[in-house]
Amino acid sequence: MAGKRKATDENSGQFINVSGPPQKRPRRVAQPVTAASMMEARNEWEERQRKEAEAKAEFLAQREREEEAERRATSALRIGEVLDAVKAAGYKTLHEFLADLLATKDQHQSSQVSQTLINHGDELLDLIRARQPELVSQWISKVAAEILKEEGAKLAQLFRPPQGQGVSKTLENFSLEQILADTEYLAPTLCVLLRSLAREGADTDTRKEKRRDVDLVLSTVICMLVQTRNEKASEYQTTMSFYLLACVPG
Repeated sequence: MAGKRKATDENSGQFINVSGPPQKRPRRVAQPVTAASMMEARNEWEERQRKEAEAKAEFLAQREREEEAERRATSALRIGEVLDAVKAAGYKTLHEFLADLLATKDQHQSSQVSQTLINHGDELLDLIRARQPELVSQWISKVAAEILKEEGAKLAQLFRPPQGQGVSKTLENFSLEQILADTEYLAPTLCVLLRSLAREGADTDTRKEKRRDVDLVLSTVICMLVQTRNEKASEYQTTMSFYLLACVPG
């Protein structure tokens, strides 16, 4: 009679290997690192970085284009609503509305218009110029001519010598700095124009010397302009001639 089969303890921790003997893993061998391989790896990394940057830039650009298109569509819708409201208020043209808005005498409305022009006037003028550059250029020339005419009349009156004053007295009172100071006070637009033409402002060690030379040229031009408007100011022309001769190296 066969004996009883010995029971197996399930918690004994013994396992039966049914997969056969363990497989031998291949040995990993480090590849030699050379300058060429390092350069190749670096080039591959830089190429990946470049492609990722390009993809990101394209994504951002596309999103910006979509947002800009959405802003324009929203802006066009809002402008249309405002224009419809302007017509509904009884204005036949946009010009009529803008003219009334800028000329309003209502205290609250006038204050709003003034604050808008003070805070955003330059931006609005730039937008008008971008829309109609030729029109703005013609307007600027017209207004500048009127301003320069007024400033020229002030300078002609300023440089009119007292009755009976001779060249010697004029020469005694002559001051280059005073001429420029008076001109900048009475004719600021003319001074800005002349200094812009002279291209003053180089940041060099000779800045002070260049400033003196520019001031001399400006004073000469100013005296010549004044003399053309006021023949009685010829003493200043003579005085400037003496000054220029004194500036010539011996």
